[in-house]
Amino acid sequence: MEHKSIDQIHFCAFCPNVCRFNYPTSGVSQKESLAVSALAYVAYAVMNKFIVYTKEVDKLLADLEGARRSNEACPYHFDIPALLGQLREEFNME
Repeated sequence: MEHKSIDQIHFCAFCPNVCRFNYPTSGVSQKESLAVSALAYVAYAVMNKFIVYTKEVDKLLADLEGARRSNEACPYHFDIPALLGQLREEFNME
């Protein structure tokens, strides 16, 4: 993963979550753990070897419906769902 992408994930993980107000209210799970910033923090933890990339982590990072639907609210125009997809591809847990 390129340095720019890693920086965007890091920034999102510690962002004050302004995108949260655009999180869909219906049709997707309303779990805080599925918010864009929470998923970015999981990715940040994996990339910095704070946690091990397991099948459970892969499953969590695969649930991006809510993240995709609130992605347009990012004031920095980061495409975190796409970056999380890249991270999953790098770890290739198939």
